[in-house]
Amino acid sequence: MGWNIVYQFRKAQDEIDRFLKIIPLITLVDNARVRERLEYIDRDQFEYTLDEEDRHVQDVILKQESTREAASVLKKTLSCSYPNLRFCDALKTENEKLQLELQRSQEHYDVAQCEVIQRLIGVTQTVAEVDGGSEKELSKKASKKADRSVSHKTEYSYEEDPPVKSTSRAASRSTSSVTSGHEMLSRRASLHHEEWHTDLLACCSEPSLCLKTFFFPCGTLAKIATAATNRHISSAEACNELMAYSLILSCCCYTCCVRRKLRKTLNITGGFIDDFLSHLMCCCCALVQELREVEIRGAYGTEKTKISPPSSQFMEH
Repeated sequence: MGWNIVYQFRKAQDEIDRFLKIIPLITLVDNARVRERLEYIDRDQFEYTLDEEDRHVQDVILKQESTREAASVLKKTLSCSYPNLRFCDALKTENEKLQLELQRSQEHYDVAQCEVIQRLIGVTQTVAEVDGGSEKELSKKASKKADRSVSHKTEYSYEEDPPVKSTSRAASRSTSSVTSGHEMLSRRASLHHEEWHTDLLACCSEPSLCLKTFFFPCGTLAKIATAATNRHISSAEACNELMAYSLILSCCCYTCCVRRKLRKTLNITGGFIDDFLSHLMCCCCALVQELREVEIRGAYGTEKTKISPPSSQFMEH
């Protein structure tokens, strides 16, 4: 047993020594390949030239003037190199790369390359300034155009609608204040073209309203009918209607018709059968749902105008 362990240990030690011998051989092979490539580069006697586009880019960038031309050329080249970046962001990335190259060339004391890189950094900075100035000019022009259009519209409206006397203004105010409630309801309905905001069986969420409707349904029905017909209906009128329809055993049909009118006024989706079944299942729940919908949307209809006599006046002798 002990000799077996010793034999396995020696075997593992031999494998470790063999691998340690292989590693220097690999480095020697890599060094030989690098040396061959360097010799091939030294033996290369060909002259390499730039394409016409690359030469044009180099000439424009290395010039001392014409920053606008350099900006246009850089936009074309950087748009190809960085298709998913804006021009300013591409300039920033190129400037960072040039800063790294400048540090490396300074470490190697390459003066000529440092001068070229510094020139390129200066070009990127000037192009960025020119591009920022052009964007500011464009924004100023756009704001001026917008101001001119607004002033032109105001002048046109002023010429079209000349100033009116105070009496006509008062008349227009009075006529605008007496707008029909039906138009207001239709506007609100167009804004809220949707389903019921409350559920039919959610009447228990407001127990006070549920109890009022259960013991005095005429008051709730009067508010609903006022909003549905856009005509003030008192509790007495609603009670008379209910009593009249209950004589012919069609009280549910009357409340169903009121629900249908309210649904059309508020543009709520549904049908006549749904209205009838809602009032047939639980008339109190249906009335509570309708009144809560009126309160949520603020569609109270037209209120009854209260007429009060003028205050008593006395003449002094």
